[in-house]
Amino acid sequence: IARTKPGMRLALLVAAAAAPSAAASLSLAGSMAQIASAGGWETSLTLVNLGTGPAEARLEFYGDGGRALSLPFTFPQQPELGVVEASTIDRTIAAGATLVLDTTGPLDQPVAVGSCELSTSGNIGAFAIFKYLPTGQEAVVPVETRNAGRYLLPFDNTGDIVTGLAIANLAANPAVVGVLVRDDSGMS
Repeated sequence: IARTKPGMRLALLVAAAAAPSAAASLSLAGSMAQIASAGGWETSLTLVNLGTGPAEARLEFYGDGGRALSLPFTFPQQPELGVVEASTIDRTIAAGATLVLDTTGPLDQPVAVGSCELSTSGNIGAFAIFKYLPTGQEAVVPVETRNAGRYLLPFDNTGDIVTGLAIANLAANPAVVGVLVRDDSGMS
């Protein structure tokens, strides 16, 4: 997570890593560099089948060290399932349908953070809604489908609000991520 001092504007140049191949019938559709559960955080994931036929979807969750991250999930559309503890979620989604899953835990439990990958046999889009329960702050993040060699992220970090950035390496090998920080005048 990249942070700056209040009052400073930031632009980041990030080098991306190549993605590994997924299971034979599924291909990598995208990733989310940040997932948070417990410690006041709730993440709600929504998957939408944009295709004309049913499609398989697999979400795989990883901790900061790259190992499988098991989280407690509930399915608002299927409350009878109760809480499902898993590091991988496999579901078939009908054409035009959505799948919603939530993960959260007790406020006094340490926050579990990591990332997730979406693999699919069809055309499935996704987004996450992060909510910090103590303040009610929310942010919506789409699944990242690009794998560019570099990214530019300008943002205004003035006042009391701070912006964070999560980066996930989808490759099996370590990656070097170069970050260039500039202020309003272009000085690094």
